[in-house]
Amino acid sequence: MLSEDKEGKYFETLLVHLTDLNIVSTFHNKQLKYPSYVNKLITFLKGNEEAKILLKQLDAKGFTQVRADYDSNGWSCNTTPLIESASLGYVEIVRFLIETVNCKVDNTDAIGRSPLHKASERGHEHVVQLLLEKGASVLLRNKYGESPLYVACKGNHRVIIDMLLLKKANVLVCTCSDKSPLYAACEGGYYDIAELLLNENADVNQCNKAAESPLYVACVRGYTDIVKLLLDNNADVYQCNKERESPLYAACEGGSQDTVRLLLENGADIFKRNIHGESALYVACLLGYTDIVKLLLHTDIDINLCNNNRESPLYMACVRGYTDIVELLLHKNANVHLCDCAGMSPLDVARAEGHVDIYKLLELKS
Repeated sequence: MLSEDKEGKYFETLLVHLTDLNIVSTFHNKQLKYPSYVNKLITFLKGNEEAKILLKQLDAKGFTQVRADYDSNGWSCNTTPLIESASLGYVEIVRFLIETVNCKVDNTDAIGRSPLHKASERGHEHVVQLLLEKGASVLLRNKYGESPLYVACKGNHRVIIDMLLLKKANVLVCTCSDKSPLYAACEGGYYDIAELLLNENADVNQCNKAAESPLYVACVRGYTDIVKLLLDNNADVYQCNKERESPLYAACEGGSQDTVRLLLENGADIFKRNIHGESALYVACLLGYTDIVKLLLHTDIDINLCNNNRESPLYMACVRGYTDIVELLLHKNANVHLCDCAGMSPLDVARAEGHVDIYKLLELKS
């Protein structure tokens, strides 16, 4: 902290910096973590007409601030003191800028982010509450189509989400890539937020531009509790993405045994293949998920269903050297004679890859 005899000169220096459009020393000052310093800074700014005029001008015109916060490549962004203060969570500075300087609560930076957007993204509850009290719009979105509700869901800021929903934030508004707030919650594994959004009539089957549903992304991540929640709310277990990958395929690829079991119990399509012809069983064999293979083999799945290169699940298990999976497939009478497009059989690839144990198992079946 500064000694009293140095404060006046120090604050005058901050004013010079503001005149030069440098706000770092004022609004990114490490001393702002001390309430006593904040009070002294506000008192100084309130009592200086030049400072208030300058801050009002900066709010109206913005200024260029180069920071990693905007772009990792060092690009610049036009921002305002209010946006910066909201972003950093300095609620009393935000109050001063709105009530004394009359800064516009919905002015945005060059990326289209408002003070409310930045505070929601960073989880600054008191700032969000103040901004909403001052009439900040919950509907403004940045250049990527992200609303305050979306970024709050993405950041797992439950209290802020409640505040935004009370102000009628739209749960159906998506980003430019068509990601909904529900999708963000499911992607992050935030069960409570997903449940809240569904109670607010979020569309359980609303997909992004890759045609990935909330159920699909929850399956990819192996969030079984969220998968169950979505299924209980009528999520479409057959809905595939643009690669024709089903939720079951995603769960098998992600390696979540519990999620795969849950999907199978809810009637997932075991015969569905993606654009490469890969089935759920194929990808489980490809990645060596033995327990998932066991689950799938307890269904009526086609054990010999090949991909577009005519590679069967058995073929791929032989390539990767998964002896336990090969044994499971052979026990279910997998066809050992199916060859790929190059005419290579499972026996051929096992020998070529040096998997002696598998080669011996296949020889017994040939």
